[in-house]
Amino acid sequence: MAANLVVTYQAGPVQKQELTAAATQDTPTVVIPPSNSVQTLIMFDPDSAHPDYLHWLVTDIPVGGGVTDGNTVWSYTPPAPIAATGIDIQGRKAHRYYFALFNGSIGENIPQVRGKFPTKDFQMETGLTWTTWNGFWVFT
Repeated sequence: MAANLVVTYQAGPVQKQELTAAATQDTPTVVIPPSNSVQTLIMFDPDSAHPDYLHWLVTDIPVGGGVTDGNTVWSYTPPAPIAATGIDIQGRKAHRYYFALFNGSIGENIPQVRGKFPTKDFQMETGLTWTTWNGFWVFT
């Protein structure tokens, strides 16, 4: 079983639940589990109008280090889902936001755009190995 990726906004910890867009405006604190490898953190929205939308990308997080010790390729952009878009959750439209943690570095593979970010393809192209995740959703 993978160790927990602890993500906390000012309003409290993310526990795979609903949050409001207002509660996610500030960059969260992220505590990553120990690893024997450099790590990469990717936050993305698979439900945007141009799947996926890249909200945050930090690579080269050193062994024993934290997110702030890594190389921020794309700074944090808070959720701002468009009304009446996304997937159906509990009979309402919502966007899901995932924090995915990987072992490995993206090297020279720097994404040029946030929109239409192919998260799964990017993972395969860069050789990143998935370790754990956390996430939430925002109703539109």
